[in-house]
Amino acid sequence: MTNNKNILIFYPSNTGGVAEVCLSIKSGMEKLGYNVTCITSYSNALKVSLANIFSKNKNYAITNLHYGFWGLFFRQSIFVIHGFPQREYLNSLRYKLVVFFHWLFSKFNRKTVAVSYLTKFVSENFYSIKIHKVIHNILPHDFFSAFNNSSSIAKKPNSIAFVGRVLKEKGVEKILQAVNLIRQQTQQNVFVDIVGSGSQLNYLQENYKNEHNHFYGYVDAEIKYKILAECNSFISLHPAEPFGITALEASVLNVKCCLSAVGGHTEFVPHHLFYPINDTSSIQEIAIAISNSFNDSYSSHEPNFSLNNEDKYQKKYAQQFIQILENN
Repeated sequence: MTNNKNILIFYPSNTGGVAEVCLSIKSGMEKLGYNVTCITSYSNALKVSLANIFSKNKNYAITNLHYGFWGLFFRQSIFVIHGFPQREYLNSLRYKLVVFFHWLFSKFNRKTVAVSYLTKFVSENFYSIKIHKVIHNILPHDFFSAFNNSSSIAKKPNSIAFVGRVLKEKGVEKILQAVNLIRQQTQQNVFVDIVGSGSQLNYLQENYKNEHNHFYGYVDAEIKYKILAECNSFISLHPAEPFGITALEASVLNVKCCLSAVGGHTEFVPHHLFYPINDTSSIQEIAIAISNSFNDSYSSHEPNFSLNNEDKYQKKYAQQFIQILENN
């Protein structure tokens, strides 16, 4: 199957999860027979956008983050909203600018997609942005190649992993404090894997020394997924995560998830793997969720999809974008 239409995916380089998702979109669309090019610099974005204006063959565009501006140059385009700004992490001016540009880029593009129903609700009800469809994020493109056999990995009892940037706002110190509380109350060994680098890593290594606390720093994808798959539980303390790629990865690997009771992850993490935390600032509540995830007997469940069916999974995901673009 070959399509004459070219699809351009715009996103800034080095944007972590967004870049990974965009590469998965690219892979799925190529498997559907489309010609796909990723545009990750402003110079290339300007060049191809101007060329599109004067081209007889009008291309499709999928734009992300501040590259949403380039949808203005395309007749058929989609702006993907990956989340929403939160006042807790931004000053007043930056918060207002992010809201404004989300709204503006949704106008520059023909259609707007949100990565979760929570993101759709916030965008439509607080920022007056029309969301045409919700398309949940796909697994990162390196997930299958880096780790595609979770069935042979044995779970390590009383073990929990944090995967992400080790920053103060991520609440990693609260996780370690909650684990210390569990150790004091139960006299049990609890194994903690902190995977990722960040400004608070050295501080935590110095102040939370324990033979069962392991700080890995940055690791490649294969090691990351192996650590995650071996753990009994995964934890993230974002109070209202718009989606949560790592929670998706953990749930697919049948890892129990200790997460905020509010967030896009409630839409895809299976109930039998979800341990909600109502107040992510409470050490006691965090400890209870972790303990519950340890104490519930583990029973095997089928993954959300076959880990051996990457092609079908990526095609199905990409087709959702194609349907929107071709029905503009």
